[in-house]
Amino acid sequence: MTNSVRMASPPDAEEITALINSAFRTAEEFFSETDRISLESVNDLFITLMDAAEEYGRGMGCRFMDIKVVNLRDELIGFYSGRGYVETGTSPFPADIETKLPCHFIEMTKPLTT
Repeated sequence: MTNSVRMASPPDAEEITALINSAFRTAEEFFSETDRISLESVNDLFITLMDAAEEYGRGMGCRFMDIKVVNLRDELIGFYSGRGYVETGTSPFPADIETKLPCHFIEMTKPLTT
C-alpha cells in the first residue's frame, strides 16, 4: 500500500469528520462524551481555516494570536510551533472538570505583524 498526501475537498468531509471524532474521542473523553466536530463544521472549515483566522486578526489590527493547548496533547505543541507559535507560560485546567490525569494548559502566542 502506498501512502500519499493530497488536498482534501468537500466530498471528503464525511471521512474527515469520522477520523477527527475517532482521534479525539480517546484524547478528550476525560471531559467530553460528545463528538469533537460535526459534518457541518468540517464543511465550514473548508472555508474558515487557521490561516484565514490569523489573516482576519491581522486585518483587525491584532498584533498576536494566543491559544491554549492541553499539556497532554504533546503533538499539538509541535504542530503549533511549526506554525510560528511559541510557548509563553501555563495556566491551570478548570478545577470543576474531572480528569483522568493531572493536566494544565500550555499557553502559546504567535506575532501577527511582520
